[in-house]
Amino acid sequence: MPAPRRPRVEPTDDWEQLRLLAPFPEQRAYELLRPVVLFGRPPAERARETGTADRTPGESFRYTYG
Repeated sequence: MPAPRRPRVEPTDDWEQLRLLAPFPEQRAYELLRPVVLFGRPPAERARETGTADRTPGESFRYTYG
């Protein structure tokens, strides 16, 4: 079996760590929305965790999922 192309990283919800692991804006947008979409977390709570504008996660969710 071939060696993995990149080292494995432990799963995390730490936004600063995720930002380092997601070099592309699309990946960061996905990680910003993921807890809101999958787990029903309030967008304002996610905004506080990530240091984004209060409306950013909610607006992104509405734009993406109607």
